[in-house]
Amino acid sequence: MKTSRGLIGLMLLLLLAACDNGSRYSEIIDVTPVVDKALLANPPRASRDRNEAMLATFQTVGDLQAMTYFGDFDQVIDFQHHQLMQQFSGMGASTGNGTRRAGSMFARRTGRDTGLAGRNFDNRDTQVLVGWFYPTNGYASVALLPLAELGYTPDEPFDPASEQNRRTLLYAPVMAIEGMNEKGVTVTLASLDRREVTQGPERESRFLIHLVREILDGAGSVNEAVTIAEKYNVFDNGAAVISHHIFLSDPHSGSAVLEWRDGMMHLVKDSGDWQVVTNTEMFEVPLEERRHQCGRYKSLTKAMDGQDDTMTWQQAMDALVDARQKNKTTTIDGQKLKVSTQWSAVFDTGERTMYLALGDDYRTVYRLGVESLAQ
Repeated sequence: MKTSRGLIGLMLLLLLAACDNGSRYSEIIDVTPVVDKALLANPPRASRDRNEAMLATFQTVGDLQAMTYFGDFDQVIDFQHHQLMQQFSGMGASTGNGTRRAGSMFARRTGRDTGLAGRNFDNRDTQVLVGWFYPTNGYASVALLPLAELGYTPDEPFDPASEQNRRTLLYAPVMAIEGMNEKGVTVTLASLDRREVTQGPERESRFLIHLVREILDGAGSVNEAVTIAEKYNVFDNGAAVISHHIFLSDPHSGSAVLEWRDGMMHLVKDSGDWQVVTNTEMFEVPLEERRHQCGRYKSLTKAMDGQDDTMTWQQAMDALVDARQKNKTTTIDGQKLKVSTQWSAVFDTGERTMYLALGDDYRTVYRLGVESLAQ
């Protein structure tokens, strides 16, 4: 009996899919911070000594770069904030294209005090830094920074053997774009079409990435994160421009999205046991309309619909695998960008553990925890 080419092709695809599923998550690599508790309790007062102590924690594990940070991150934020305001001064509200962060995200409750949050970061090719952050007054956290943000490219990559390259990692406290703190609060970002916003004179301005840092350091819940964000005029690619929304979750109260419109921050809370977010606006947009605007959104909502509160981190990662991108043309703010999934992260907010897969390699998963190291 003859077999058609189409049937042979289908059989090969099914065979490859079966092999892929069988090899997923077969190698779990535990990565832990290099920490001196005595040093954290009494960090060097001189910034130079503190920087040298942080640089001494640098490590490379597989394809992952890692480092431990401690100190007063508020001082670092204030310093860079003034630099940013000078940079944007006089440039107008619509200046620059800025950084685009495509991606897909979800949060799922799995119990009274447990939950999972998932994130595909879809962008240009980049190496990845993971940092553990121990603020002088605040919560410990683990957070991710695409090294493309520091100017490293496939043609000129980050070189872990270079002392000069390693020193650029000292900027991570004010440049990490997402993570989870010791209370299980997660923060992730996704680009939207840019909006010019009216800044209220009664509020202080806050750069979007600095707000991420402040939430990780100071929020013990989604509600506390919202309270922090409400204090500010939030901006990113210009002093009066916002072109992202923020996705928050915690293991107790679920999840919420923060979006800005007409100078106002709007809260879009989860309406059940789960919530999905991509590069599609959420505020005042019906669920069915969101499903049709983005294939990644449709894929993740289908995965969430088919799960109950027994969902495991592997099943959460499976949902991210199905929504991953490979040389996909994405239009954000009128710009066509070719992006691929740079990492897939699942945050177990109850266990305070992150599972991280880099690039298109889902056989190897890095497991990283975060906890308070208070004496």
